Amino acid sequence: QTRDALSLMRCQSVRPGEIKYSQGTVIRAVREGFPAQAAVLSALLAREGVAGFEQPLEGKSGFYALYAGGQFAPEDLLGGLGENYWIDALTFKRWPSCRGTHAFIEMALASGIGTSGGAADDIAEIEVGIDAIQRMLCEPLPRKQAPQTAIDAKFSIPFTLALAFTRGRVGLDDFDATSLSDPAVLALAAKVKPVLAEGMDWGGCGGRLTIRLKDGREIAAAQDDALGCPARPLGEAALVEKFLDCAARAQVPPCDAAGLAEAILSLETCGDVGAVF
Repeated sequence: QTRDALSLMRCQSVRPGEIKYSQGTVIRAVREGFPAQAAVLSALLAREGVAGFEQPLEGKSGFYALYAGGQFAPEDLLGGLGENYWIDALTFKRWPSCRGTHAFIEMALASGIGTSGGAADDIAEIEVGIDAIQRMLCEPLPRKQAPQTAIDAKFSIPFTLALAFTRGRVGLDDFDATSLSDPAVLALAAKVKPVLAEGMDWGGCGGRLTIRLKDGREIAAAQDDALGCPARPLGEAALVEKFLDCAARAQVPPCDAAGLAEAILSLETCGDVGAVF
């Protein structure tokens, strides 16, 4: 328990990379909640007059001194301040797994295998071309081919690919205990062979896929960036569909989820934002 508490404490003060190597942890599911909670508390304290530092970012012992050896570009902080907003570059995730798996899920679903284009049993081997970032989604390979926890399965290219091929979908219900032990999914995940694509840098969001069938045929595909990025947006209908699916699972009193979705999408013209909450 002390070890677990230390792990949770680290997630509240820094962003520990050890999370990539711990097979049994489920902290990924709540990690972003810690800084969000701290941000709200900090804003409330500042509103009540609690004084902070004069130079929290650029000071002698500020953020950049601590984490970047004092190296930073002021223009990155101040350029276009109040005019350009990074939220415009936000990516929405179509499937409930690591973004690095999405290009492969998309290519697998587009292949038609598992639906109208043939059976997953026809596949002899699946070669996935990955970049350096996506190595963490394939290594160690035996673990990623047979993950023991839902969160590890969501961070596995072999497992999510196998889901897409065998079930024709990748949804929240596909990471339960039954799915983790599904013989068909595990058998196909074992056929996935990751290959580092030399010289390629998709930022963890693209990839290549080569499906080798037992009859000798090959199906090849490539995707530079998965669906949901600013250049390839999901669209409002898909966002609302995903929102309603998630809202239906929330352990909270019943609410008008569709009305809430409409209110969120119309915040720019909302007369009272507080009323939305």
